[in-house]
Amino acid sequence: MKIYVIIFVILLALMTTTASAAEGVTEDWNVTFDRGNDDVATSVQQTSDGYILAGYTNNGANRDMWLIKTDDTGSELWNVTFNCGVTDFDLEYSVQQTSDDGYIVSGTTETGADRDMWLFKTSSTGSEEWNVTFDSGYNDYATSVQQTSDDGYIVTGYAHNGVDWDIWLVKTDSIGSEDWNVTFDSGYDDFSRSAQQTSDGYILAGSTNYSTGWDIWLVKTDSIGSEDWNVTFDGGYRDHAFSVQQTSDNGYIVAGYADNIADRDMWLIKTDDTGSELWNVTFDGVVEDDGAYSVQQTSDDGYIVTGYTENTADRDMWLVKTNDTGSELWNVTFDGGYHDYAYSVQQTPDGYILAGSTNNGINNDIWLVKVSENHAPVLPPSSSSGGSGSGTGSAVIIPIQEEPEEEEEDINATSGSNATNNATVIIPEEEIPEEEVVEEIPESQQEVEPTPGFSIILATGVMLSAYVMYRRKD
Repeated sequence: MKIYVIIFVILLALMTTTASAAEGVTEDWNVTFDRGNDDVATSVQQTSDGYILAGYTNNGANRDMWLIKTDDTGSELWNVTFNCGVTDFDLEYSVQQTSDDGYIVSGTTETGADRDMWLFKTSSTGSEEWNVTFDSGYNDYATSVQQTSDDGYIVTGYAHNGVDWDIWLVKTDSIGSEDWNVTFDSGYDDFSRSAQQTSDGYILAGSTNYSTGWDIWLVKTDSIGSEDWNVTFDGGYRDHAFSVQQTSDNGYIVAGYADNIADRDMWLIKTDDTGSELWNVTFDGVVEDDGAYSVQQTSDDGYIVTGYTENTADRDMWLVKTNDTGSELWNVTFDGGYHDYAYSVQQTPDGYILAGSTNNGINNDIWLVKVSENHAPVLPPSSSSGGSGSGTGSAVIIPIQEEPEEEEEDINATSGSNATNNATVIIPEEEIPEEEVVEEIPESQQEVEPTPGFSIILATGVMLSAYVMYRRKD
């Protein structure tokens, strides 16, 4: 009798463990897109009939912008690449569906002499309608674009002034003609990676490099780009912001990472409408480096954050859900077997869509993952070769620690100064400056030992049940 009680307790413990791990999300489906070399998605958005992804593909000779349209199950409807035809470097960082059901895309193209901001507009089927470049005279990058309330566009990125990098904000009309542009220069290297129109102007998030290290930099402007205020956040060493959004209380949520020399942690910062910090929280995975690339306020007034976390063997996509004060509700990782990164996340009516890259042991593939909330994570990971294909991905819930960081004294370091700009029409393409840490392209690693999941628990239960039946026969 005693053996039956022991077995019952073991089975109950296993079932309790499974139920605990099931809280959070379940993967609905995932799909990879592979053109044979390195492919990365940097932006995803749900559309009226599926999803649109933007990124780049390396065809072996050069990098091209890559735009992919899928249906609501991740099956490809069409894809198109854009190449300026001058040199080998064209990158796509941001995409948004426009009010006419087309798409606006921003990135970088190499024109021969240097690299320029690149903005182009497509139809609903990906056909180019127009494109324009913006050239400060040196290398320039566009990292974020959004359609504005007047049907124009706001583009942000960074421009080199011959000495260092400056934040660059460009406003255009509906056909890409420049309305105005402004730069922000702290006197050191400055980068903007995210911009959004607000109720009374624009908000930018990025980083500035003071003599003691990199700080997150948040800049608020009025409707014509004049600075209202700016504030920095210092996590101790190398800190970068990659995403910002105005929240329902007219404040702002900022996501990036804080590097304290020992390791790097996801960093989420909430401010009021003047940039004063309300709270901040870090998320620290099981090993060293963790980072956030995208954040969005959710319908329950909480936040969804995505990026990566490092385990003992490689890096995994990481999705973290918090409440409205930054306390974690759940987190889940997706492991393709090597290095995996999520660069963009958006809430959908039934869950979340995230996009990034997974390494297949040879090169990087675009990885699109759809999850639903409040169900058990399922499916082991793999990626497929070819133009597109369904894959499976493992969802593993891991423990994390939350450590609120103290904010350093705010520094109103700079005001905006106007920059001159040349706009030239070309035929569409992308890169990243060596000085900046925008994304980390995964390198091949040894395969990771698979994480025990529900199948192992089920097998254990079956074996224990068989043992019970055997004993009963005796």
